[in-house]
Amino acid sequence: MVMIEASLNVFGLMVSYWIDLGFSFLEPSTISWRFPIAFQIILALFVALAIPGLPESPRWLVLKGREDEALKVLSALFDLPEDDPKIHAEFAAVKDAATEMATGTFSDCFKFNELRNFHRTVLSYVSQVFQQISGINVITYYAATIFLSIGLSPFMSRLLAALNGTEYFLISWVAVFTIEKFGRRKLMLFGAVGMSVSMIVLSATTAYSGVNQGAGITAAIFLFVFNSFFAIGWLGMTWLYPAEVTPLAIRAPANAISTTANWIFNVS
Repeated sequence: MVMIEASLNVFGLMVSYWIDLGFSFLEPSTISWRFPIAFQIILALFVALAIPGLPESPRWLVLKGREDEALKVLSALFDLPEDDPKIHAEFAAVKDAATEMATGTFSDCFKFNELRNFHRTVLSYVSQVFQQISGINVITYYAATIFLSIGLSPFMSRLLAALNGTEYFLISWVAVFTIEKFGRRKLMLFGAVGMSVSMIVLSATTAYSGVNQGAGITAAIFLFVFNSFFAIGWLGMTWLYPAEVTPLAIRAPANAISTTANWIFNVS
């Protein structure tokens, strides 16, 4: 589910590229950039209106002692009566997990105990850092500008950026279907090696893209290749990995800490 969520995240990115491309034909009118920005408000309003209809987390309800409400939510999620054995089995599992979670605190993430909490928290944090400093944000945010810098026309740059986003979304589903077969580390290593090679090629080709058409074409291709390796090895992995290497007692605070790394290094 985490990998699917990451793929759907990129779906939104893909849609934004195509909207930008479509409205670029309206330049120099300000609507060419006003609508793509304003369109996001519509999606935000949809989310705001949909949230009241979402069920509360059963685990959180149990943590707060609202067990009857947790049973009702589980019953609604399973579409089964509250006295169904499956509901009670799931409730027992949720309660056990919630009880374990309640024993942990934020400060426990930094303890050098027998569970190596600090070590696990660092692993979670660093995985998010490495994802953000891989170079993906440069391509994500400035794809059209990069294509323009290697000698392509403004239209072709925007078109390739949109196609790059589309390929990015489609290839991300490879990880969804292979994550359980190959495991976490193998896909991360695969992605890291592929991204490293791609960056080496991009560094060499962009240096000559202005004077050599072949170098420019190669650079354009490897922008797609880089995104492919990232999507398979690192897109959703750094959200899944922290949740799996931390014990239940500190899972929530440790993941919160690791998420701060994602945004801190995204901005920086």
